[in-house]
Amino acid sequence: MTILMENRFTDGEIFLNEVLNVLGHDKMNEQRVVAPDSICYDSQGGIGELPKLVSDYADRAYTEGIPIRVVVFTDSDGEIPGEIKPNVRLVQQTCEDKGVICWTLLKRTIENYIPDEVLDAWKPYPDSDKGRCIAAIKKLNEGQRNHYPMKKGLKIARANPSVQALYRGIRDEDMVALSNGLGKDVIKKFQEFRDSLSVEALQRRDGKRELDGLVKIIADAL
Repeated sequence: MTILMENRFTDGEIFLNEVLNVLGHDKMNEQRVVAPDSICYDSQGGIGELPKLVSDYADRAYTEGIPIRVVVFTDSDGEIPGEIKPNVRLVQQTCEDKGVICWTLLKRTIENYIPDEVLDAWKPYPDSDKGRCIAAIKKLNEGQRNHYPMKKGLKIARANPSVQALYRGIRDEDMVALSNGLGKDVIKKFQEFRDSLSVEALQRRDGKRELDGLVKIIADAL
């Protein structure tokens, strides 16, 4: 089975691998060890290329007269709760048209699923930019935390009115800390501090069992 995504390294080999390790049932994870090729990741460089990749896989299966053994997963890219960006909607529509299973995570990015336990295990110096940013992130309410741009940070003065409204009321010093972000490699902490991951930690940060749903459709497709 093949899982299509935006980036097979960050989304697949780091994020999804660890999610499956923690939330996957024993039989599936044993199969992943015994037959590593039972789940393959593929991408062609971002959300913009994903519809074409989906179509290529589906059309090839149709031509060869074989079942489409593909699952697609992406995040919403939404800057505010309930928003799904047009590029993501195009992926969803392509999957629907081609008969491919698609699972869209509701938070902005995969980085928004990093639990506090991982951030706490990382422990950058508290008075560093990253340390202050983590402290400010942990003060955010659920909607803010789910859509905060973890990598680049939030430049609130440049944000659109709906984003500014979402973060209204945050103290100036915390807003300054949140402007820094945690860097482009923050998702690697998900793997680096995997010992801090647990079912409880992932489900708490998830909040809606989205990751459990993703794991289930992958298990069902195997």
